[in-house]
Amino acid sequence: MTKLIIPTLLRKFTDYQNTLKTGGKTVKDAINTLTGLFPDLKKHLPEADGTIRSFVRIYVGDDDIK
Repeated sequence: MTKLIIPTLLRKFTDYQNTLKTGGKTVKDAINTLTGLFPDLKKHLPEADGTIRSFVRIYVGDDDIK
């Protein structure tokens, strides 16, 4: 299970949920699940080439993996 913490500025796109739990074995799976549940995030998280925008921080435990 993956726990996603939604930044305050993006919570309006997740029905104001601050955390979500998703399945998925990779970060990409988790992001795809998140944008599948909340399609409005698709215009805010990925760049046109599919990479995550620079302002989005991704952590595994305490490690920033961006």
